[in-house]
Amino acid sequence: MIDRRRAAAWLAVSSLFLLAHLPLLDLPLERDEGAFAAIGEEILHGAVPYRDVFDHKPAGVHYAYAAALLVVPPTTRGIHAFLLGWTFATMLVVAAATVLLAGEAAAVWAAALFAVLSASPAVQGFSASSEMLLLLPLSASIWLALRAARRAGSARLLWAALAGGMAAAACWFKPPAALPALGGALALASRRGSGGWRDAWRSVGAWLAAGALVGAMPWLLLSAAGAEPWYWLVEHNRLYAALAPTDWSQRVWLRWQEARWDLAPCALLAAIGLAWSLWRRRAGSGVLLAWLTLSLAAVPHTPFLYRHYLALALPALAAAGGLTIAAIRMDRAPLRRLAQLAVLALVLLPGVVAEPWYWRGPDPRAVDEHLFGAQGFGAAAVVADYLRAHSAPNEAIFVFGSEPQIPFLARRRDPNPYKLVYPLTWNWPRAHEFQQRAWSAVAAASPAYLVIARAPPSLMLSPQRDRFFEEQLSAYAEGYQREQLLVYGRDGYALVRPPAPAETTVLYELWARRLPRGVNAPQTP
Repeated sequence: MIDRRRAAAWLAVSSLFLLAHLPLLDLPLERDEGAFAAIGEEILHGAVPYRDVFDHKPAGVHYAYAAALLVVPPTTRGIHAFLLGWTFATMLVVAAATVLLAGEAAAVWAAALFAVLSASPAVQGFSASSEMLLLLPLSASIWLALRAARRAGSARLLWAALAGGMAAAACWFKPPAALPALGGALALASRRGSGGWRDAWRSVGAWLAAGALVGAMPWLLLSAAGAEPWYWLVEHNRLYAALAPTDWSQRVWLRWQEARWDLAPCALLAAIGLAWSLWRRRAGSGVLLAWLTLSLAAVPHTPFLYRHYLALALPALAAAGGLTIAAIRMDRAPLRRLAQLAVLALVLLPGVVAEPWYWRGPDPRAVDEHLFGAQGFGAAAVVADYLRAHSAPNEAIFVFGSEPQIPFLARRRDPNPYKLVYPLTWNWPRAHEFQQRAWSAVAAASPAYLVIARAPPSLMLSPQRDRFFEEQLSAYAEGYQREQLLVYGRDGYALVRPPAPAETTVLYELWARRLPRGVNAPQTP
């Protein structure tokens, strides 16, 4: 028989989730989403990451996008609908882990907190980023480890192995997931089972062995296919991290300013609940504290400290906050529920009140301006619509800028195998090799349009960069004419014919081919 109170509670949580997430479906794609989607499409056509298409993010996110594009339409709404379903599944797994840590009542409140906080601008919850996607396998690894800790014998080892494999899978979305995933290993080590310490250490061994196997297998398969996962995931990431701004305190202060209304109330709630739980020596409080501490430690995994890094702390924060709300006790049940709802509102409402531009029917342009500045993410769809209307489906377009969401939304292929231009515009040790590979692909494709980005963050031009690619592109552009400008002004984004109107900023130039295909393609040395 269905428990009506339980069903009503979960219906309310699901409604809260949809209320928070559905308005975000049409917010613009940003460049990481565009790159993941473009590489996902290439994978569906047989490409191998780190061999045919290149990115310094782990391939798990690319394959997740590829799988999603088999189901959802290749549009902004399609990508964000995929994120909505993925995040809803994450919420359910976070709740399942919280049941084992703090009970079913805490799980409902944890789910309610996660439902809203996972949509917040503080974690860039509208973007299908690698951080938002890793939360599902990460939370699943904690839940499986907690299940294993309650078992004995072969069942314990099986659940522990599944937990370790899921932890490794989370790292294939982004390696910093390894830190919070260790919370599962600590749960196995701290609960000995019927076999004493032997059970504990055997299950930790199963967790490590399965994690090593799942973690190593993609490396081996990609390397066997002729790819270079070591360079892109280790060496290039090390070089990329070295470019981070040196003023660390300023980055921390910026993230605090952005998160203070959305995440700080929940962090305070979580701290209160954990302190109370530890003082009362409640079971599971030590594991929850370790999970939250490791999650927070994983947030600053590079000095860039982007806002979406904060998403790593969401599952543990929600679980600890749910524990606190469930711990509220009053003699009469109606009063207890009222007090619990009041605390939930005190945690969630500050962000809604302080950020109306986001929470009250978000305007794409306002979100673009508040979170990214005038980078033109909101204009990508405008540019894409124009390109789709003025080119044939079998024609290519090349974007000299890190805006892969434009060709993705235009349903046109960008021949650049890097999708972003950062590998071409900075003085990496292998920059000339990258430029030659990219130029060969661009010249062979003879694009119908060249899209030149003008926003500095889209180009990241190094003063010491190799100029080979730009020299080739400059000569090649003689066969093109500047047809449209995407400008940003007082009235928002607009496509205009050159020259740009006064008091506007040019974000993109659209150059149309005026000579037959291939006529003006310089020979690649």
